[in-house]
Amino acid sequence: MTGTQTLGERARAIRLNPSAAQRVFDQLLDSLARPGTLAQLEFPPGVPPASLPAVALADVEVRVAVLEDGAGWADPVYAVTGAPPATAAEADMVVALRPVTAKEVTTLRRGTAYAPEDGARLVIAVERLDAETGPLRLALSGPGVPGERTVAVTGLDNTVVTALARVNSDFPAGVDVHLVAADGVLVSVPRSVRIRIAEPTESAHDTAQEMAHETAQERKVL
Repeated sequence: MTGTQTLGERARAIRLNPSAAQRVFDQLLDSLARPGTLAQLEFPPGVPPASLPAVALADVEVRVAVLEDGAGWADPVYAVTGAPPATAAEADMVVALRPVTAKEVTTLRRGTAYAPEDGARLVIAVERLDAETGPLRLALSGPGVPGERTVAVTGLDNTVVTALARVNSDFPAGVDVHLVAADGVLVSVPRSVRIRIAEPTESAHDTAQEMAHETAQERKVL
């Protein structure tokens, strides 16, 4: 356990009462039904909001993998849920409190066409989620999405997006994904939805071209 808090103190901080757990459960379901829309999770001070789905959903029958870099929240999650720890490749639910890698995504359980419920649920902590502005824009299409919906993400590697698209290319097998920002904003991407990296907006593309032109002009002057 890192920092000044004990395991017991962190377990008490992360524990959800029944009404709070039900509220998180309902928000996760609603978010999956409306892929790419932004929702707001309420979370206790000092607790990583990406841990809430596991605390709300996991129990002694749900194998959980908490991926972290020594932040000290894995043991409290296991303590309050009773969930058996597992590797990412074995887990029913994977909670990535540190950046997940494309390789890890490709090892996740996907289920089969006959047993899609065996696919894993992946929760990824990201820095920020926004409807429009961000360094990485995701385009979603499929059930629950009118046409195409985009969401901007800060703190997610584009190779992870490519891996997710590959993992979910054989629906109904696949992985349901919840992105949770540091401020508790939630966006979900169910396995039924197609995901790709969106092209830059026209204004962003124009700005990039202008910057490139200005740089070229400066070099000519030099």
